[in-house]
Amino acid sequence: MEGDPIEARLPGLAIFIVTCSFAFKMSANRLSGWQLEFFIVALPFTAFFFWVVILYLNSLVVRLLRTIDLFKSVPNNRAQSVLICGLTTLFAGALAISASWMRFVGFAWIAGLALNLAAAAVIAIDDATGKGT
Repeated sequence: MEGDPIEARLPGLAIFIVTCSFAFKMSANRLSGWQLEFFIVALPFTAFFFWVVILYLNSLVVRLLRTIDLFKSVPNNRAQSVLICGLTTLFAGALAISASWMRFVGFAWIAGLALNLAAAAVIAIDDATGKGT
């Protein structure tokens, strides 16, 4: 159902989990003891601020793409979703090819993305053929 609170929050949570898992995977083997404990506590806050900076840079990229006549008809939230999903998929891909238990997080993101794209394709085909409800 469109507008469902779970539909809005679940992707954000998944992006946050993939981001934290990627940052932990990239940094954990370089830290030990109290440094690792501090990193684990600071990781959610760091991931939040990372995404704040990325959203700002993302808005600049969208503005640049619009000045060269790309993304003109696409709303801001859709354009940002494309760039955010692409970056998160890169993180998930790096997790998926890693040799740790976190590869499940990467595979889960990629599977969810594939299912979402398949559902969008089915809806588009259904709308194009006029057989939709």
